[in-house]
Amino acid sequence: MVRSRVRVFINRPTTSSGGLGPSPSHYCPSTDDSSFLWRAHQPNPGFVVKSSVLQPGAYRTENDQVIPISQGLKTFINVAWAIEVPPPPAGAQDSIREVLRSGPLSHVDIPEIPLVTSAGRAATDKAGRPAVVFDAVFHISLKGMALKDAAFKLFLVELALHQVETQTGLQLSRTLGSPNIASKGPILPFTSYIPAALNPSDNPHSTALSRPLVEVLDANRKVDCDEVYPTWSWDRKDDRLHLEIKVPKLTLERIPSAALDLEPQRLLFHVPGLYNLDINLALTDNELKKELVLAGAGPDGVERALMLKRARSLDVDGAVAEWRVNEGRLLVTA
Repeated sequence: MVRSRVRVFINRPTTSSGGLGPSPSHYCPSTDDSSFLWRAHQPNPGFVVKSSVLQPGAYRTENDQVIPISQGLKTFINVAWAIEVPPPPAGAQDSIREVLRSGPLSHVDIPEIPLVTSAGRAATDKAGRPAVVFDAVFHISLKGMALKDAAFKLFLVELALHQVETQTGLQLSRTLGSPNIASKGPILPFTSYIPAALNPSDNPHSTALSRPLVEVLDANRKVDCDEVYPTWSWDRKDDRLHLEIKVPKLTLERIPSAALDLEPQRLLFHVPGLYNLDINLALTDNELKKELVLAGAGPDGVERALMLKRARSLDVDGAVAEWRVNEGRLLVTA
Protein backbone atom coordinates (compact mmCIF):
# COMPACT_ATOMS: atom_id res chain seq x y z
CA MET A 1 0.00 0.00 0.00
CA VAL A 2 1.28 3.48 -0.84
CA ARG A 3 2.06 5.61 2.19
CA SER A 4 2.64 9.08 0.82
CA ARG A 5 2.87 12.36 2.61
CA VAL A 6 -0.45 13.84 1.59
CA ARG A 7 -1.60 17.36 2.28
CA VAL A 8 -5.16 16.98 3.51
CA PHE A 9 -7.50 19.93 3.55
CA ILE A 10 -10.32 19.78 6.06
CA ASN A 11 -13.84 20.06 4.72
CA ARG A 12 -16.81 21.45 6.60
CA PRO A 13 -16.94 20.02 10.16
CA THR A 14 -18.68 16.70 10.69
CA THR A 15 -19.55 14.68 13.76
CA SER A 16 -19.00 11.01 14.32
CA SER A 17 -21.12 10.07 17.31
CA GLY A 18 -23.07 6.90 16.74
CA GLY A 19 -20.96 5.59 13.92
CA LEU A 20 -17.78 5.81 11.93
CA GLY A 21 -16.72 9.34 11.14
CA PRO A 22 -13.71 11.53 10.53
CA SER A 23 -10.42 10.51 12.05
CA PRO A 24 -9.86 12.15 15.48
CA SER A 25 -6.59 13.54 14.11
CA HIS A 26 -8.51 15.85 11.77
CA TYR A 27 -8.69 19.34 13.20
CA CYS A 28 -11.76 21.35 12.17
CA PRO A 29 -10.89 24.99 12.84
CA SER A 30 -13.36 27.73 13.56
CA THR A 31 -14.15 30.27 10.87
CA ASP A 32 -12.12 32.96 12.68
CA ASP A 33 -8.95 30.84 12.86
CA SER A 34 -6.39 32.94 10.98
CA SER A 35 -4.12 29.94 10.38
CA PHE A 36 -6.68 28.54 7.92
CA LEU A 37 -8.37 30.00 4.86
CA TRP A 38 -11.68 29.10 3.26
CA ARG A 39 -11.41 28.01 -0.35
CA ALA A 40 -14.24 27.12 -2.72
CA HIS A 41 -13.80 24.16 -5.07
CA GLN A 42 -15.62 23.60 -8.34
CA PRO A 43 -14.10 20.35 -9.61
CA ASN A 44 -14.01 19.02 -13.15
CA PRO A 45 -14.88 15.28 -13.34
CA GLY A 46 -12.02 12.94 -14.17
CA PHE A 47 -12.74 9.26 -13.66
CA VAL A 48 -14.44 6.93 -11.19
CA VAL A 49 -12.99 4.19 -9.00
CA LYS A 50 -15.28 1.50 -7.59
CA SER A 51 -14.32 -0.28 -4.38
CA SER A 52 -16.23 -1.99 -1.55
CA VAL A 53 -16.25 -1.88 2.24
CA LEU A 54 -14.47 -4.73 4.01
CA GLN A 55 -16.28 -4.52 7.35
CA PRO A 56 -19.74 -3.36 8.48
CA GLY A 57 -20.46 -0.19 10.43
CA ALA A 58 -22.08 3.19 9.89
CA TYR A 59 -21.07 6.55 8.48
CA ARG A 60 -22.55 9.84 9.65
CA THR A 61 -22.53 12.55 6.98
CA GLU A 62 -22.08 16.27 7.58
CA ASN A 63 -25.87 16.63 7.27
CA ASP A 64 -26.22 14.25 10.22
CA GLN A 65 -27.54 11.49 7.96
CA VAL A 66 -26.48 8.01 9.04
CA ILE A 67 -25.56 5.72 6.15
CA PRO A 68 -25.61 2.04 7.17
CA ILE A 69 -22.39 0.38 6.04
CA SER A 70 -22.72 -3.29 5.24
CA GLN A 71 -19.81 -5.51 4.34
CA GLY A 72 -19.37 -5.36 0.58
CA LEU A 73 -21.16 -2.01 0.21
CA LYS A 74 -20.08 -0.43 -3.08
CA THR A 75 -18.00 2.69 -2.60
CA PHE A 76 -17.45 5.06 -5.51
CA ILE A 77 -14.70 7.68 -5.54
CA ASN A 78 -14.92 10.44 -8.10
CA VAL A 79 -11.36 11.47 -8.88
CA ALA A 80 -11.63 15.05 -10.09
CA TRP A 81 -9.47 18.07 -10.91
CA ALA A 82 -9.67 21.70 -9.84
CA ILE A 83 -7.55 24.79 -10.28
CA GLU A 84 -8.48 25.85 -6.74
CA VAL A 85 -6.56 22.96 -5.13
CA PRO A 86 -2.93 24.02 -4.57
CA PRO A 87 -0.49 22.29 -6.93
CA PRO A 88 2.21 19.91 -5.74
CA PRO A 89 5.75 21.28 -5.41
CA ALA A 90 7.79 21.95 -8.52
CA GLY A 91 9.23 18.75 -9.94
CA ALA A 92 6.93 16.53 -7.87
CA GLN A 93 5.51 14.64 -10.84
CA ASP A 94 8.95 13.66 -12.12
CA SER A 95 10.02 12.65 -8.62
CA ILE A 96 6.97 10.46 -8.17
CA ARG A 97 7.44 8.77 -11.53
CA GLU A 98 11.05 8.03 -10.62
CA VAL A 99 9.92 6.51 -7.32
CA LEU A 100 7.30 4.42 -9.10
CA ARG A 101 9.96 3.02 -11.41
CA SER A 102 12.40 2.29 -8.57
CA GLY A 103 10.34 -0.32 -6.70
CA PRO A 104 8.31 -0.60 -3.46
CA LEU A 105 6.87 2.66 -2.15
CA SER A 106 6.19 1.90 1.48
CA HIS A 107 9.50 3.28 2.79
CA VAL A 108 10.16 5.94 0.21
CA ASP A 109 9.84 9.62 0.95
CA ILE A 110 8.03 11.39 -1.89
CA PRO A 111 6.71 14.93 -2.34
CA GLU A 112 3.52 16.00 -0.65
CA ILE A 113 0.46 15.83 -2.88
CA PRO A 114 -2.36 18.30 -2.11
CA LEU A 115 -5.70 16.49 -1.96
CA VAL A 116 -9.21 17.58 -1.04
CA THR A 117 -11.83 14.97 -0.18
CA SER A 118 -15.53 15.63 0.17
CA ALA A 119 -17.86 14.21 2.77
CA GLY A 120 -19.56 10.97 1.79
CA ARG A 121 -23.08 10.88 0.42
CA ALA A 122 -25.61 8.13 -0.08
CA ALA A 123 -26.22 6.79 -3.60
CA THR A 124 -27.32 3.66 -5.44
CA ASP A 125 -25.59 1.48 -8.01
CA LYS A 126 -27.01 0.59 -11.44
CA ALA A 127 -29.14 -2.14 -9.89
CA GLY A 128 -30.61 0.25 -7.32
CA ARG A 129 -28.63 -1.16 -4.40
CA PRO A 130 -27.27 1.22 -1.73
CA ALA A 131 -23.83 2.72 -2.24
CA VAL A 132 -21.74 5.61 -0.94
CA VAL A 133 -19.85 8.23 -2.98
CA PHE A 134 -16.85 10.44 -2.17
CA ASP A 135 -15.03 13.05 -4.26
CA ALA A 136 -11.23 13.22 -4.27
CA VAL A 137 -9.92 16.38 -5.92
CA PHE A 138 -6.36 17.03 -7.08
CA HIS A 139 -4.83 20.07 -8.76
CA ILE A 140 -5.58 20.12 -12.46
CA SER A 141 -1.88 20.00 -13.37
CA LEU A 142 -1.85 16.30 -12.41
CA LYS A 143 -4.52 15.38 -14.96
CA GLY A 144 -2.22 15.13 -17.98
CA MET A 145 0.19 12.74 -16.29
CA ALA A 146 -2.66 10.61 -14.97
CA LEU A 147 -4.01 10.23 -18.51
CA LYS A 148 -0.63 9.28 -19.95
CA ASP A 149 0.91 7.15 -17.19
CA ALA A 150 -1.12 4.22 -15.79
CA ALA A 151 1.20 3.79 -12.81
CA PHE A 152 0.88 7.47 -11.89
CA LYS A 153 -2.91 7.23 -12.17
CA LEU A 154 -2.96 4.20 -9.87
CA PHE A 155 -0.75 6.12 -7.44
CA LEU A 156 -3.33 8.93 -7.25
CA VAL A 157 -6.10 6.34 -6.81
CA GLU A 158 -4.28 4.84 -3.82
CA LEU A 159 -3.85 8.28 -2.27
CA ALA A 160 -7.59 8.90 -2.66
CA LEU A 161 -8.52 5.51 -1.17
CA HIS A 162 -6.16 5.97 1.75
CA GLN A 163 -7.49 9.45 2.51
CA VAL A 164 -11.14 8.32 2.43
CA GLU A 165 -10.21 5.53 4.84
CA THR A 166 -8.49 8.00 7.15
CA GLN A 167 -11.39 10.43 6.99
CA THR A 168 -14.15 7.88 7.62
CA GLY A 169 -12.64 4.93 9.44
CA LEU A 170 -13.86 2.61 6.67
CA GLN A 171 -11.66 -0.14 5.29
CA LEU A 172 -11.84 -0.29 1.50
CA SER A 173 -10.97 -3.17 -0.78
CA ARG A 174 -8.09 -2.80 -3.23
CA THR A 175 -9.98 -4.94 -5.73
CA LEU A 176 -11.08 -2.06 -7.89
CA GLY A 177 -13.41 -1.43 -10.78
CA SER A 178 -13.28 1.36 -13.36
CA PRO A 179 -16.79 2.34 -14.48
CA ASN A 180 -16.83 3.99 -17.90
CA ILE A 181 -18.21 7.28 -16.55
CA ALA A 182 -16.63 10.61 -15.68
CA SER A 183 -18.35 10.79 -12.29
CA LYS A 184 -20.87 8.92 -10.18
CA GLY A 185 -23.53 11.58 -10.04
CA PRO A 186 -22.77 15.30 -10.25
CA ILE A 187 -19.73 16.65 -8.42
CA LEU A 188 -21.12 19.61 -6.53
CA PRO A 189 -19.07 22.66 -5.54
CA PHE A 190 -17.89 22.55 -1.94
CA THR A 191 -15.59 24.42 0.41
CA SER A 192 -12.66 23.38 2.56
CA TYR A 193 -10.20 24.87 5.02
CA ILE A 194 -6.75 25.43 3.54
CA PRO A 195 -3.81 25.86 5.94
CA ALA A 196 -2.59 29.43 5.40
CA ALA A 197 1.01 28.28 5.75
CA LEU A 198 0.62 25.44 3.25
CA ASN A 199 2.91 26.96 0.64
CA PRO A 200 5.99 28.62 2.10
CA SER A 201 6.74 32.07 0.71
CA ASP A 202 10.20 30.94 -0.35
CA ASN A 203 8.75 28.41 -2.81
CA PRO A 204 8.35 30.30 -6.11
CA HIS A 205 6.20 27.53 -7.58
CA SER A 206 3.59 27.42 -4.83
CA THR A 207 0.11 28.90 -4.92
CA ALA A 208 0.17 32.17 -2.98
CA LEU A 209 -2.63 31.38 -0.56
CA SER A 210 -1.60 34.22 1.73
CA ARG A 211 -2.79 36.77 -0.83
CA PRO A 212 -6.28 38.20 -0.50
CA LEU A 213 -8.92 36.12 -2.25
CA VAL A 214 -12.01 37.67 -3.78
CA GLU A 215 -15.12 35.59 -4.31
CA VAL A 216 -16.87 35.98 -7.65
CA LEU A 217 -20.36 34.93 -6.64
CA ASP A 218 -21.73 34.53 -10.16
CA ALA A 219 -18.94 32.12 -11.03
CA ASN A 220 -19.33 30.38 -7.64
CA ARG A 221 -15.60 30.10 -7.07
CA LYS A 222 -12.68 32.08 -5.67
CA VAL A 223 -9.87 33.51 -7.74
CA ASP A 224 -6.62 35.26 -6.92
CA CYS A 225 -7.12 39.01 -7.29
CA ASP A 226 -3.69 39.32 -8.95
CA GLU A 227 -4.58 36.96 -11.79
CA VAL A 228 -5.59 38.44 -15.13
CA TYR A 229 -7.47 37.16 -18.16
CA PRO A 230 -4.77 36.82 -20.82
CA THR A 231 -5.16 38.02 -24.40
CA TRP A 232 -5.61 35.15 -26.83
CA SER A 233 -6.43 34.52 -30.48
CA TRP A 234 -6.96 31.63 -32.86
CA ASP A 235 -7.03 30.73 -36.52
CA ARG A 236 -7.54 27.64 -38.64
CA LYS A 237 -4.95 26.22 -41.04
CA ASP A 238 -5.06 22.87 -42.81
CA ASP A 239 -7.98 21.80 -40.61
CA ARG A 240 -5.92 22.43 -37.48
CA LEU A 241 -6.86 24.99 -34.86
CA HIS A 242 -3.97 27.22 -33.78
CA LEU A 243 -4.39 29.14 -30.53
CA GLU A 244 -2.02 31.77 -29.21
CA ILE A 245 -2.11 32.95 -25.58
CA LYS A 246 -0.03 36.01 -24.73
CA VAL A 247 1.82 35.54 -21.44
CA PRO A 248 4.45 38.29 -21.19
CA LYS A 249 4.90 37.83 -17.42
CA LEU A 250 5.48 34.08 -17.59
CA THR A 251 9.08 33.10 -16.80
CA LEU A 252 10.86 29.76 -16.99
CA GLU A 253 10.73 29.56 -13.21
CA ARG A 254 6.92 29.81 -13.21
CA ILE A 255 6.26 27.17 -15.89
CA PRO A 256 6.30 24.21 -13.43
CA SER A 257 3.34 25.77 -11.59
CA ALA A 258 1.38 26.40 -14.80
CA ALA A 259 -1.57 24.17 -15.71
CA LEU A 260 -2.80 23.72 -19.27
CA ASP A 261 -5.78 21.44 -19.75
CA LEU A 262 -7.48 20.70 -23.05
CA GLU A 263 -10.84 19.00 -23.54
CA PRO A 264 -12.86 18.66 -26.76
CA GLN A 265 -15.03 21.62 -25.74
CA ARG A 266 -12.87 23.41 -23.21
CA LEU A 267 -9.49 25.05 -22.71
CA LEU A 268 -8.18 25.89 -19.24
CA PHE A 269 -4.93 27.71 -18.59
CA HIS A 270 -3.81 28.79 -15.13
CA VAL A 271 -0.63 30.18 -13.65
CA PRO A 272 -1.11 30.90 -9.92
CA GLY A 273 -0.90 34.62 -9.27
CA LEU A 274 -0.54 35.52 -12.97
CA TYR A 275 -3.10 34.22 -15.45
CA ASN A 276 -6.45 32.45 -15.45
CA LEU A 277 -8.17 31.50 -18.72
CA ASP A 278 -11.20 29.21 -18.96
CA ILE A 279 -12.96 28.91 -22.33
CA ASN A 280 -15.85 26.48 -21.94
CA LEU A 281 -17.29 25.93 -25.42
CA ALA A 282 -19.86 23.45 -24.09
CA LEU A 283 -21.87 26.33 -22.60
CA THR A 284 -24.74 27.98 -24.43
CA ASP A 285 -23.89 31.26 -26.16
CA ASN A 286 -25.46 33.34 -23.39
CA GLU A 287 -23.74 31.33 -20.64
CA LEU A 288 -20.40 31.60 -22.43
CA LYS A 289 -20.77 35.34 -22.84
CA LYS A 290 -21.56 35.75 -19.14
CA GLU A 291 -18.60 33.61 -18.03
CA LEU A 292 -16.15 35.47 -20.25
CA VAL A 293 -17.37 38.92 -19.25
CA LEU A 294 -17.06 38.00 -15.57
CA ALA A 295 -13.55 36.70 -16.22
CA GLY A 296 -12.50 40.01 -17.78
CA ALA A 297 -12.81 39.36 -21.52
CA GLY A 298 -13.77 42.32 -23.68
CA PRO A 299 -16.25 42.26 -26.60
CA ASP A 300 -13.55 41.03 -28.99
CA GLY A 301 -12.70 38.15 -26.66
CA VAL A 302 -16.33 37.10 -26.40
CA GLU A 303 -16.81 37.18 -30.17
CA ARG A 304 -13.56 35.25 -30.66
CA ALA A 305 -14.75 32.48 -28.33
CA LEU A 306 -18.13 32.23 -30.06
CA MET A 307 -16.41 31.83 -33.41
CA LEU A 308 -14.13 29.14 -31.99
CA LYS A 309 -17.18 27.33 -30.63
CA ARG A 310 -18.61 27.16 -34.16
CA ALA A 311 -15.36 25.91 -35.71
CA ARG A 312 -15.06 22.36 -34.40
CA SER A 313 -14.09 20.40 -31.29
CA LEU A 314 -10.51 20.59 -30.12
CA ASP A 315 -8.32 17.62 -31.08
CA VAL A 316 -7.18 16.57 -27.62
CA ASP A 317 -5.22 13.48 -28.72
CA GLY A 318 -3.32 15.37 -31.41
CA ALA A 319 -2.79 18.56 -29.41
CA VAL A 320 0.66 20.12 -29.13
CA ALA A 321 1.66 22.99 -26.82
CA GLU A 322 4.77 25.12 -27.26
CA TRP A 323 6.03 27.58 -24.67
CA ARG A 324 7.87 30.53 -26.24
CA VAL A 325 8.95 32.25 -23.07
CA ASN A 326 11.25 34.75 -24.74
CA GLU A 327 8.38 35.88 -26.97
CA GLY A 328 5.80 35.84 -24.14
CA ARG A 329 3.57 33.38 -26.00
CA LEU A 330 2.00 29.98 -25.47
CA LEU A 331 1.07 28.25 -28.74
CA VAL A 332 -1.46 25.42 -28.80
CA THR A 333 -2.31 23.37 -31.89
CA ALA A 334 -5.34 21.11 -31.62
